Amino acid sequence: PWDLVDESTGNSFNERGLSLDATLAAGTYWYQYRDGVQGEQAEIQIGPAAPPVSVDVSAGGTFQGGVQAGEIDYYSLRLASARSVILYTHDGNGGCPGDTVMAAGAGQIDFNSAPHLDDDGGTDTCSRLELDLPQADYQILVTGYDQIAVPEYWLSVELL
Repeated sequence: PWDLVDESTGNSFNERGLSLDATLAAGTYWYQYRDGVQGEQAEIQIGPAAPPVSVDVSAGGTFQGGVQAGEIDYYSLRLASARSVILYTHDGNGGCPGDTVMAAGAGQIDFNSAPHLDDDGGTDTCSRLELDLPQADYQILVTGYDQIAVPEYWLSVELL
């Protein structure tokens, strides 16, 4: 829960038993607090979330990753020309360390908007995408299926 504070007095609204637990996008929001017949109104401004840290995989190779429950790993891939690309998760020894989901697409993507998405196309429950891609900057996302933790995995990027 948030600790809402009156900037003019420094008083915490939680002293009055008020809390708010919500995920909000960047923007301006208004809240109103009523205590009997008296009311207070204030503005809350929320800035945009910090951009995720992304690992550059443009040279190809194998990259170590790992996610806790609900987390996402972000990778960036810049293609200077059209290429065939194979992306897959694994345990580094030919097996699968856990059920991963992978998404890929040009620009900024999420799992709902990604044009390329795979759950179990690789070894066991690991992810695999084989793509023919035009020149562009791509984002690759990896997470655990149903937001489970996959504490350690490897992402291989083959540029053909």
